[in-house]
Amino acid sequence: MIEPLTGIKEWRNEKNGFYIFRLHYTADPKKRSPEWKAKESQGIPTNDWNREYEIDFASFTGKPVFLNDYDDNRMCRKVQIDPKAPLLRSWDFGFHHPAVCWGQFHEGVQLRILQSDMGDDIDFRLYVRRVLTLTSQWFPGRQVLDCCDRAGAFKSTTVGEEETRILTSEFGIVPRYRYFRVPYTLDLMRKLMKGTHKHEPCFIVNDTESNFLLREALKGGYHYAEPKHDHPEKEEPFQDGYYENIVDPVRYLVANFLGTEGNHMSEMQKISMIDIPPAREFVW
Repeated sequence: MIEPLTGIKEWRNEKNGFYIFRLHYTADPKKRSPEWKAKESQGIPTNDWNREYEIDFASFTGKPVFLNDYDDNRMCRKVQIDPKAPLLRSWDFGFHHPAVCWGQFHEGVQLRILQSDMGDDIDFRLYVRRVLTLTSQWFPGRQVLDCCDRAGAFKSTTVGEEETRILTSEFGIVPRYRYFRVPYTLDLMRKLMKGTHKHEPCFIVNDTESNFLLREALKGGYHYAEPKHDHPEKEEPFQDGYYENIVDPVRYLVANFLGTEGNHMSEMQKISMIDIPPAREFVW
């Protein structure tokens, strides 16, 4: 990314080859003063200003799910794969945007989201092949433990059961899935974000290009619906079919490996000290 002039940035997306030109209002010298901003932003809600003027697509009218929990300045940094901790891969079967994240529980306590990816109207079999290719590129020679949404357990669902069958019968991937209500899984994520381990947050997002969308979601793209008059706020996040898809694999990962019976931290610490067992043999 280069910035040839103030307020102008340009770069080429390495993933799809698109050339991107970002024009901010500060490209106009007359609009750089605090006085101009104070005058123009008067009476405009902060989220609306950020979205329309600051090109901040993480600003929405609905309240961010992790408004008081996720701190990108503290929780996004470069991390390396832990050679001892099991590599976890979590799948979300979205209608238009299937998504996957790869993570580890470092020393059984600190969740590190190493990489993430989201497809765009792609055939699921092709997406699985893409995920397998990315796994071999990013984590060569590593075995993985897979998990997914509990929708894979239901024969009547339109999304989930077929994808799970494809994973299992055609690719030999056997994901685990457990049922937890969405608010419970969000609380588990919040506890990690609030917790610390060796003076570091217990929730870390690796500073990589692949995690850009996930970071945008955690900063506010993943949000609750705008409350309607005389109606209470909904307990579950707004289903936008986009930002929710990139966060859902993280929820499933936490639900399947932290939302278990017993002392999960001691279990994760125990298996972190041994070789990774095959997915079929790994049973909580």
